[in-house]
Amino acid sequence: FRKNCVQGMTVIDIGAHLGLMSVITGQLVKTSGKVYAFEPAPSTFITLQQVIHLNNLSHVVECSNEAVFDKDSTIDFFINQNEGSNANSLIQRNNKQNSLKIKTVTIDSFIERKKIEKLNIIKIDAEGVEYRILKGAKSTLTKLKPMIILSIHPVLIIKNNDSLKDIYDFLIGLNYNIYYQNQLLDENTFCTKEYFFDVHLFPII
Repeated sequence: FRKNCVQGMTVIDIGAHLGLMSVITGQLVKTSGKVYAFEPAPSTFITLQQVIHLNNLSHVVECSNEAVFDKDSTIDFFINQNEGSNANSLIQRNNKQNSLKIKTVTIDSFIERKKIEKLNIIKIDAEGVEYRILKGAKSTLTKLKPMIILSIHPVLIIKNNDSLKDIYDFLIGLNYNIYYQNQLLDENTFCTKEYFFDVHLFPII
């Protein structure tokens, strides 16, 4: 973020959790920019709002208690028993998790609703629904061409009946280059990774 995010940018933070990246980004974009932070877990969302307030960023960071998905709906969300867990997800990990109904929104519908005309960066850390989020942002990615910082959870993606190839083909189809540790990632390397990894996605303009 410190390398690519500057004053005046518009950023979407999906899976904002307790607000670490939202705070850093809010400080970088300053009052001329905007950060939209999504955190679906109710108790975590309250903490997120408090963190943003304590850092005097309420005028820059707008928090939303919704999950980003590939459709606007109301679906089950699975919550860990540990307060502030970063493993809450739309995908059930085990039978010890409690479920609750939450609202979901696509990036495309959110962009339209907010009448956002400029989007510079999207950060996605969504515990296995990465492909669904990207599908729900197809129009936005095509028109506004933001840079994307994407956390990928292969085990949960497969559990959700998606695949790394789904994600790779989707991104290549939208003319994005995929970088891992500052190296351009080829299809085989991307699709055979078994454990959590982060990639940086840059549009080919």
